[in-house]
Amino acid sequence: EEDILRRAQALAETDADVVLVDGVRDVEWIRRIRKVIDDKPLLFNQIAGGRSPRLSLSELTDLECEVAIYSTPCLFAAHAAIDTALSELKQADGRLPEFSPGTSVGVRASTALLEKNISRHHAPGPRRASARDEGVSAGATPPAR
Repeated sequence: EEDILRRAQALAETDADVVLVDGVRDVEWIRRIRKVIDDKPLLFNQIAGGRSPRLSLSELTDLECEVAIYSTPCLFAAHAAIDTALSELKQADGRLPEFSPGTSVGVRASTALLEKNISRHHAPGPRRASARDEGVSAGATPPAR
């Protein structure tokens, strides 16, 4: 365990953008890591079904984690949606369902969402996200302290 802290501190002393220590089993470890990395941003990887505790953005902010990643919940949701869509296509002998605005995602809506997400990530200046942000995707930044 001390080796984990030593490596986190060594990484914090480089020009890395953030420090990520994966598989953190409890909040006390997050506090210990925060102490050894000084002011280097701390990234928390929220894995669905993983070893780490399930924490809210507010809890992560209180623990001084600046970045949270939600990759697996998004990946698992996408996997389930793809499986459902492929099952429906198979049942329909490969015929696409009728497009109905509001219940279907077409090219226009998909492109608009992509452009919105790209513009948010390339906006000038730092961006701090909160749990109230719309469309929080694979990564979110807890509110400013």
